[in-house]
Amino acid sequence: WYQRRVREAVVSTQSTGSSGINAEYAFKYAVDNGRSNIVALHKANIMKMSDGLFLEECRAVAEQYPQIKYREMYLDSACLKIVKDPTQFDMMLMPNLYGDIFSDLTSV
Repeated sequence: WYQRRVREAVVSTQSTGSSGINAEYAFKYAVDNGRSNIVALHKANIMKMSDGLFLEECRAVAEQYPQIKYREMYLDSACLKIVKDPTQFDMMLMPNLYGDIFSDLTSV
């Protein structure tokens, strides 16, 4: 019962298309501003449903923009990599929670 309720809550909050709207904006911004690649940051290994839906939306939008290189990376790995070499990132796309974590790391 509990797992079914949690799944319903996750699906209802994520399937409204907000991830797709954010992804669409990011890709349009990349095209309009001469950016060449977008990295979607996630924790889909742990947050299977919510981040899984986020990645599905990102992939669907990425297919519409073949001129933009799209890749996915675990948040933990990206945190390590940006400290070592921040030049490997052009644009990053992530859910709000991870944006908060990532911005705290990069502000140091």
